[in-house]
Amino acid sequence: MYWGTHACLPVLTVTTIDTLRVSRQQPRLITNKQLWLIALAALLPDILSPHFSIADRHSSWTHTLWFLGGILPVILILSKWLVKTNWQWLAFYCYLASCIHVFLDGIAGGVSFLYPMEGVFGDYYVPWKYWIYSDVGFILMTRLMLFILNRKVKQQRLD
Repeated sequence: MYWGTHACLPVLTVTTIDTLRVSRQQPRLITNKQLWLIALAALLPDILSPHFSIADRHSSWTHTLWFLGGILPVILILSKWLVKTNWQWLAFYCYLASCIHVFLDGIAGGVSFLYPMEGVFGDYYVPWKYWIYSDVGFILMTRLMLFILNRKVKQQRLD
């Protein structure tokens, strides 16, 4: 999948949860600025180890169980350092975003989850020809959900 889907699916998930919370008169867990950190965490596997072919991805250390285990303490420390309240939620969503990235690549060509050991997990369940449509769809849905969330927050402040 392309970066639009990788970045927007986790952000869409978080904004949907926050929209439901605001609808129930509960406070948001994540700010709009923190959504950028979640999107960055979602892109981290490709930023740290860019790949332009499926063979490159299958030999990438950032699409493995080892990466997901190693990035967790880093995300926890950075979240606590960057955010004073609700830092646990930011850490959870950033880690979830990285995991979603690896899962998406697993259904879009597979990943070597236990690299350097043999074996590719996943396949082309989402063919390459649909990736651009996935990006456009998730970008539009994320933008719409952000609009709805911000409108609900504004309306809640006026009430």
